[in-house]
Amino acid sequence: MIQKYELVEDMKNRILKIMDEYDYYRKNFYDAFNPFALQLIEKIPELDDAVDACAINGANDGGMDAIIIDDTSLKIYQFKTSRTADEFKPSHKFNKEGIRDLKDALTHIEGIKNKLPIKLNANVMEKIAEIEEALEKGYSLNLRLVISGRLTESAKRDFEEFKKQCEEKNIVLELYDFEELNKLFFEEFIDKIEPPEKIQLEFKLNAFYYDKEEGIINGQVKTSEIWRIMKQEKGDIRFFGHNYRYFLDTKRNIGSVNRKIEETLMNEKKRAEFHKFNNGIRITCSKISKKDDNVFEIYKPQIVNGGQTSRVISSLDKNILKEVYVDVKVIDTGDNEELVELIAKGTNTQTAVTGWDFWSNDEYQRCLLEKFCQFDPPYWYEIKKGEFETRIKKSPTLREKYREKNSSRYRKIDPNEISKAVLSIKGLPGTARMNIKDFSDETKLYKQIFNIGFSAEEYFVYTKIYKIIEKYISEFKLNYLRVEKNDVQSPDDQKLLEHDFLRFCTNYITAGIGFLFEKHFGSYKIGEKKAKEILSEFNLWENRINRMMEKIISQYSNYCIIYKDMKRHEGKDPEWNVLFKKDETYSESLKKQLEKISKDEIEALFK
Repeated sequence: MIQKYELVEDMKNRILKIMDEYDYYRKNFYDAFNPFALQLIEKIPELDDAVDACAINGANDGGMDAIIIDDTSLKIYQFKTSRTADEFKPSHKFNKEGIRDLKDALTHIEGIKNKLPIKLNANVMEKIAEIEEALEKGYSLNLRLVISGRLTESAKRDFEEFKKQCEEKNIVLELYDFEELNKLFFEEFIDKIEPPEKIQLEFKLNAFYYDKEEGIINGQVKTSEIWRIMKQEKGDIRFFGHNYRYFLDTKRNIGSVNRKIEETLMNEKKRAEFHKFNNGIRITCSKISKKDDNVFEIYKPQIVNGGQTSRVISSLDKNILKEVYVDVKVIDTGDNEELVELIAKGTNTQTAVTGWDFWSNDEYQRCLLEKFCQFDPPYWYEIKKGEFETRIKKSPTLREKYREKNSSRYRKIDPNEISKAVLSIKGLPGTARMNIKDFSDETKLYKQIFNIGFSAEEYFVYTKIYKIIEKYISEFKLNYLRVEKNDVQSPDDQKLLEHDFLRFCTNYITAGIGFLFEKHFGSYKIGEKKAKEILSEFNLWENRINRMMEKIISQYSNYCIIYKDMKRHEGKDPEWNVLFKKDETYSESLKKQLEKISKDEIEALFK
C-alpha cells in the first residue's frame, strides 16, 4: 500500500534545475513547470524533447502550451502553476483561467479543422500542418489541464460542464492536479521491482505435477538447477524483490538457519535427503510456458520464499549438488502484485520473519531509502535484513560511497532507530521501548511512525537527536557502574548516583526534546525546510541539544527525588525500570515538570 508522501520539495527542485539548465526559463518558474510536468505525464525520456514540445507556449499561443501528437491521438496541454517556487504547494487553488484557455485552444483546433485562417505565434504556426494531418486521419483529441494544486469549487463546476460538452464531441478532457502529479512523480522516484524476463526450470520426472488451469507447478528440482539460475542471474537482487530479506549469510550471529542449510548440503549422507529437511523454494511469476515434458519457462520470476536456501546453494561447489533435490513451487500470479505480496507474507516461516519484515517491501520505505541515498553525504537505510551485508559491503564502489571518511564505520540508518526516535518525540516514550519485530498490523505502530507526513530530513534530524541522547545515557551508565563498584566516592560521584533514574531515560529525554520543539516551532513536525537548516548547521544544534538535555534532566530530577523519597518511606527502592516503561510516566508526571519551564527559558535554549 502506497503511503501518502508529498514530494513537494523534490518536484520544486526538479523545476529549479530546469531553470538553471535552460536560459529561456531562467527567470520564470511558472514556465519551467511546463516541461517538467509534460515529461512526467508523457514519460518522455529526454528533457530536451519536453522543452521543445513546450516551445509554443507564450504570447498568442491560442491556449496551447504544448502539443503532443502520437500514433493515434492529438493532445493539447494547458499548464498552470504558482508564480514563484516559494508559492509552489499542494494547497494552491486555481480558478477558471486554465479552463478558459483550453476552450480557446478548442476553438482554434476546430478552426484549423475547418480550414479557417489562423493567426498565432510562429512556433504554433509551424505545427499547423501536423495538426491538420492528425485531424484528417481521425486521431482522437485530448485536452489536458495540468495544475500544481487544486481547482476552486466554482472552477470544478466549470470544468465538469466543459467536460460534458467535450464528451458530446468525442473529445477527452482530463485534469492532472497536484495529487495526480505527486503519484506520477512518486512512481518515478522509487526503484520499481523489475524481475528477470524469464528463466528455464527442469523438474524431476515423475516427481512433480503441473496444473495448467490453476497455474501451479509443484515438485522437485535439482539444487544444481538452482545454482545455475542463481549464477545466470548473478544473484541479481531483482530476483528477490518481493522477498522480505536479503541473504543473512551463514555467520553464527545472523545466519544460524543458513549455516544449518550449508552443513546439511556439505554432509554427504544428509544431502541426499535435503528436500525432506528444507521448506523449499516458492516462486511467483507472470506466466508459465511448458517447453518439454518436465521443462518449463517461467516469466518474470520472483523468489518470494526460500531466498536464503537459494543463496546458500549458489555459494557452494556445483559438483556436490548434482543429485541433490529441493522442493520448488511455482505460482502464476499474472500481473496481480497484491497476490504476490500475500503469497510472500503467507509463506515466510522458515527463518523467523518479524513484524517489520512484512513492511520491508512497502513503496513508502523504498521512497525513504532513495531519499536517504540522495543525502550529501549519502546514508544507507537498511529496510531489509542482510541487505547491507549482501549489497553494500560486497561492492567496493558502494562500500566507499557509504563509508565514513578515514574510518571503518559506515553511514547507516535503520528503521528501529527512526521508530524509537519518532515515537519518543511524539510523547510516547514508553511505546518507543518496543522493537520493530512488534510491527504487526494489529499494533498500528507502523502508521503512527510512517504515516504522519514527515520528510526524510525530519526523520533524520530526530534520529540524530536520539543518538546524541543515547550516547549520553550510555556514557552515564558506564560511569554509574564504575562509581557503584568504587568504595571511595567523591561528591560528584554521589551526585551521579542520585540520578540513577537516567539509566532508563533515553526515550523520556527525547520526549522532552519533542516538547521543547513543539513549544518553540508550534509542532514537532518542523517541516523539510527547517529540518534541512538544522542538518546544515548540526554542530551548532548539537550544543543546543546538550543544553536542552541539561534542562530536561534538571526538571525530571525534581519529580524523581520526590518519587524516590516516597518509595523509601514505604520501605522500597524505586523501580525505575518499571516506572520508565509507561507512557503515563511522561504524560502524567514528567511532562508537568517540563510545563514549568517559562517561555523565555525555552526560547533561550534555541539561541
